Amino acid sequence: SINIQNSYYKHEWYEMPVNKLIRKEFIINNNILFQQNIRHEDTLWSFITALYANTLLILPKTTYFYRIHNQSFITSRNHKLSSESLLVVCIQMKTNINRKGKKEVKNAMNYYIDFTTNVLISYFLNLNYPLDFKYNGYKTIRNLLKDFSILSFWKSSYPIGIKLIQIHQLLPTKIGFYYICLYNRISSIKKNMNKWKKRKYSF
Repeated sequence: SINIQNSYYKHEWYEMPVNKLIRKEFIINNNILFQQNIRHEDTLWSFITALYANTLLILPKTTYFYRIHNQSFITSRNHKLSSESLLVVCIQMKTNINRKGKKEVKNAMNYYIDFTTNVLISYFLNLNYPLDFKYNGYKTIRNLLKDFSILSFWKSSYPIGIKLIQIHQLLPTKIGFYYICLYNRISSIKKNMNKWKKRKYSF
């Protein structure tokens, strides 16, 4: 259902599986299994679930509580594992988009372009990794996006800033990498300047 997909893209329901009841046949028929030995497996699971679900009922109730402590797997700061895991998530997301059929998941493709770009920026470019690690992550994501329509994404409702980032796909690989690095750097400087201005005028 397109409505279910769109509600997921708008973050109208939580991605964790623990507060959901799903028919066993639905899981088996669509082969919706958890990817092992990675982080962010909930993100992948919920994306695939949204792709294949035909009906969805949401109850406006608190159904689950959990505690997070400093030593938990969720909070441990292994950024490299998170980055590598998200590349696996991106690869599996695309596999399921292709399996579903691109004509049925136009909005899923736009969400995917945005998601993978945010993975690249937040989990690779903004962290203190060696340049070759960042570049290899960029090449993986660029390759995943190569057969998605940039024109369709430009026609979407995403902000112009997010659309401008996608210019990197039209450039040669190395130039595209440095373009997105430069764009990200300029965006970070602007954000810091805005924070400084707010602090300056808050006294």
